[in-house]
Amino acid sequence: MGENDKYNTCFGGDITYTSFVGYLQDANVFNFKQNDAFNEITEHIGDLQIQHGKDMYKEICNLQMIDTKTILRLIQMNDTIGNPIKYKIHDDLFECSPNSIKYIYYGLLNIKCILHNQLNSFDFIEIGGGYGGQCIILMELFKIFNIHINKYILIDLKEVVGFQEKYITAHNLQEKCVFLPYEEYIHYHFSDNSYLLSSYALSELITPIRHEYYNNVLKYTQHGLVIWNNPNGIDLNKSYIEISHSCHNIVGSFLQF
Repeated sequence: MGENDKYNTCFGGDITYTSFVGYLQDANVFNFKQNDAFNEITEHIGDLQIQHGKDMYKEICNLQMIDTKTILRLIQMNDTIGNPIKYKIHDDLFECSPNSIKYIYYGLLNIKCILHNQLNSFDFIEIGGGYGGQCIILMELFKIFNIHINKYILIDLKEVVGFQEKYITAHNLQEKCVFLPYEEYIHYHFSDNSYLLSSYALSELITPIRHEYYNNVLKYTQHGLVIWNNPNGIDLNKSYIEISHSCHNIVGSFLQF
């Protein structure tokens, strides 16, 4: 593989992580969510994302795991830093980023899986953690549901985990986090009782790099959630169930193992 293959995606052509990585190198942690190029990768602003926010809020309510006051508190956690573009999603909510609602929904799906499997005192691994928003939401959900993790390990490109560290540190939640660059993760000693989350990123990688992760990370994970949007099909090397949902026009499948 070439040096730049780590920036490429399964979609081919010009759909790469190059611009995203370049932007994060010098991004201001307190205003980065206003950048159009960044939003195209992570925040996904616009009418479709507003609809996703509405649908995911409905799914959160259907789960009946947290009350509205807690939902508002979690949204505010992620929206306080970064200056996101906000929308009115529902009468129960103040204006917010639909992405924050997504992080709560995906976070609760992980909590449900963890509680079902009675997991505690384990390492939580996230492959492709964006700017770190999912991490801060999950760290708070772990407290709410009295789940103890040993470490929260974020694996991403060097420049991306560098920014994740800035964002998570701005929330003062870095103590249990390990910021692990893709360029170095193969040398890390993973615990055999680890749990995996990957929201789109794992499935979007080109096949050789995705299979590197299968061989070097997934073999240590007994349970996890992978949100899959690779148009070429699913090749996840785990026995999984697909979580049903009613989200409008959402890309991909929710694979739980």
